Amino acid sequence: MKEFEEFTKAVSLSMKALAKVIEAAADQLEEHVRRQYTSDKENEKPTAGRQKTAAQSEPTKDEAEASKTAEAPSEAVVPGGDLQKEARRRPRKSKPSKPGQPKTRQQSATQTVYLHMQAVGDVVSLDDLQKDTGFQREKLYNIVYRLKKSGKIKAVGEGLYTAV
Repeated sequence: MKEFEEFTKAVSLSMKALAKVIEAAADQLEEHVRRQYTSDKENEKPTAGRQKTAAQSEPTKDEAEASKTAEAPSEAVVPGGDLQKEARRRPRKSKPSKPGQPKTRQQSATQTVYLHMQAVGDVVSLDDLQKDTGFQREKLYNIVYRLKKSGKIKAVGEGLYTAV
C-alpha cells in the first residue's frame, strides 16, 4: 500500500510539471500567433490614409491579461482563438469565370460507376469497372457498397453486379 501511495504522489507531481510545461507552450504559441497577426495587419494597406503606430496596434501584456479576465467564465479560452476565427472569415479568392460559359459540375465517382453500370445494362464485374473507370479497387468496393445499400444495384454473384 505504501508503494502505491508513493507511486500516486510521483504521478501527481509529474502531471503538475507537465501542466506547467503545456501552459508555457500555450503562452508561447499565443504570443507567436499575436505577433504574426499584427505583422499581417501592418502589411495591409491602411484604409483611413494613416498607419497605426506599434503602440496602437499591439496591446500590452497587461491589456491582454485584462481582456482575458473580462471574458465570460463559461467560455473556454483558446490561445489565438479570435485570431483564428477572423482568419477563417477572410473571403477566398475565386477564379474569374468566362462570360457565356455555364459552370459545369463534375460528377461524383459514385455517379460515374452507376451510370457506367446502367450503360452496360448487363452484369458487370469489379475488374471491368476498374478497367473502365480507372478507380482503385478499394474505392470501387466502397462505391458498390453504397449503391447496394441505396438499392440502385444488386449483387448477382460474387463480384458481379447489375443496375436495378
